[in-house]
Amino acid sequence: VEVLGISTDKPEKLSRFAEKELLNFTLLSDEDHQVCEAFGVWGEKSFMGKTYDGIHRISFLLDGNGKVLEDWAQWNDLIVTAHSLHISPYDPQRHLWVVDRDGQQILKFTNDGKKLVFKLGERNVTGTDHGHFNKPANMVFLPDGSFYIADGYVNSRVIKFDKDGKFQLEWGTKGSGPGQFNLVHSVAVDANHRVYASDRNNNRVQV
Repeated sequence: VEVLGISTDKPEKLSRFAEKELLNFTLLSDEDHQVCEAFGVWGEKSFMGKTYDGIHRISFLLDGNGKVLEDWAQWNDLIVTAHSLHISPYDPQRHLWVVDRDGQQILKFTNDGKKLVFKLGERNVTGTDHGHFNKPANMVFLPDGSFYIADGYVNSRVIKFDKDGKFQLEWGTKGSGPGQFNLVHSVAVDANHRVYASDRNNNRVQV
C-alpha cells in the first residue's frame, strides 16, 4: 500500500470532510498515529512558543510514477506547514517557493533545495503590516517577476510584491461584500493580468 498522506483526525471528521468535498476515495484515519510513527514523522514539535506531539511535515520530490526521489527534511526546523509549493513559469532557474502557512513566511529556495535564497515575513510572528502575514495560503507570479500572495486564513487580503520582495499594493478586508474576503485560499492571474481570488468561506471567486 502506498501512503501519500496521513491524517490523525478522527474517522467521523474525515467522513464529514469527504462528504462535503464529494471525494471519490476513502480517507484513512491514523488517530493512534501508528502509521506516523512507522514512517518516523510523529514526535515532539514546537510552534508559537508551545511544545507538543504532532506530525513532522516534510516536502518530497516525486517522479512521474510517484517514486520518492528526495526529501527536504533538512528544512524541517525552518518550515512549519508547507501549505503550497510554487515554481514561477518565468524563472529560468526554477526556484521553489514555499508558502509556510503556520510559519507566517514566504520562502524561496534553489531548485535542488540546498540553499534558502530569500524570505518574506517573520517566522512564527503574525501581523497586518507589509512585512508580516497571518496564515498565508498561496501565491502566483507575473512575467516581470512580481507576485501576489493570498494572505489568507486570517488577514483576508491579497498583497503584491515586486520581484525583489518590495511591497507594491494590497486590497481586501474581512467580510462578505465586494472586495472583501473570508479566507483567501488561492490566487491566479490570466493572460490580461486580471487577478482571481478564491474567497473560500464566502463560496465565491472574485476577479
